[in-house]
Amino acid sequence: MARIRRAFDQKLSLDRPGGISPAAWFLGPKGENEAAMAELVTEAVRSHVEARRLYKPGDPDFASEEELASKQHQDSLKLLKTRMDELLQCLSAS
Repeated sequence: MARIRRAFDQKLSLDRPGGISPAAWFLGPKGENEAAMAELVTEAVRSHVEARRLYKPGDPDFASEEELASKQHQDSLKLLKTRMDELLQCLSAS
């Protein structure tokens, strides 16, 4: 475990060069880097999903197709979207 941690500590160190354009590191005050940031976030989610699928491929599914299609599940997703919209609305006022 310590060996793995050391390997990650080195890869994730802030003592490495970060590029010559700090403007590339941020979304930008008017969203100038929207496409790049959206691509990076999408890649991060896809990579995480793939890692989860490969971790224990023999494990049963968490939710069945029937459960995913159920009214309860769909209502929960709608509520999640509503809460995210509320959060984004609050953040846009900050």
